[in-house]
Amino acid sequence: MSQVLPQLSVVILTCDRPDDLVLSVRSVLAQDLLPAELILVDDGALDPAPVRDLVEGSGVRFVYHRKERRGISRSRNIGARLSRGDLVMYLDDDERMEPGYIRAIVDVLRDPSVVAAAGVRAGGSGTSPGRLDVLWRVLERLFLLKAPGHRILVSGFSTPAWDLFREPTDVEFLSGTATYRRVLFDQYRFDEELERYSGYAFGEDLAFSFKIRARGRRVVTPDAVVAHHRSPTSRPPSAELHRLRLYNQYYIYANYLRGTVARPLPFAWALAGKVILATLRLAVHPGRPAWDTLRGTAAGSLLVARLAWQGGPPAPGGPERRDG
Repeated sequence: MSQVLPQLSVVILTCDRPDDLVLSVRSVLAQDLLPAELILVDDGALDPAPVRDLVEGSGVRFVYHRKERRGISRSRNIGARLSRGDLVMYLDDDERMEPGYIRAIVDVLRDPSVVAAAGVRAGGSGTSPGRLDVLWRVLERLFLLKAPGHRILVSGFSTPAWDLFREPTDVEFLSGTATYRRVLFDQYRFDEELERYSGYAFGEDLAFSFKIRARGRRVVTPDAVVAHHRSPTSRPPSAELHRLRLYNQYYIYANYLRGTVARPLPFAWALAGKVILATLRLAVHPGRPAWDTLRGTAAGSLLVARLAWQGGPPAPGGPERRDG
């Protein structure tokens, strides 16, 4: 029989993906350690009854909150505010916990010097274009786009490298699903100005990790695994997605990283690398997805270059929305 942990709250963020959500909730309830409460923050028009029926009888308190479509940072902040536990564990509706996930995360957080922890992701996005894997990784390193250990590079870019973790490891930022000590939310919030298209934010986890860097260790453990199903539902068109990713990258660089861990010339070098890699992807795998990647990356790079030339951080209102 599963044990309920009174100190743990699980917050699931959802937006119009009911089938994915049910699988996500089932993965939580299948754990050998259960949260005291499961908080569902809804950005869409969900019927919560199927999830409530799943949770009922498990010993887990169910909380449902529907809000205006204002994005994932807002959802994370609401989830933290509604939680009662000392630990706030986030999960997206297209992610599923593998067996033992909660136990592995809680074990890491038994160390009081650790303020936040995350597992690794199976089935993540990846960036390598198939048969050029080795060259691709070399170029990502060359252009300061990716480094082992979840480091924030001098370019300001930081790409997860899930497959490199062999033991619990201290990192500079936590990406994706993560668990935080609730006391952090007495002082810090996820940046809601980062919201861009249809309520999506990219990099809110990086910005939050940078905010809490002085509060204690952030650890990734390979003993905790989430399976990620990349659902096309509620996502912007591919070209627009890539454009907005670069805008948000510049937002984080300008508002958090510039002058501390990141510098202008390495940022420009990494931006050029994004365009070169997108061009290479199109050459190796010609087709609509690669073309959209290049088109969005080029548009995003031009937007960021213009903002950087004008000086100062980007405006809170974000870039003018375009159709994909």
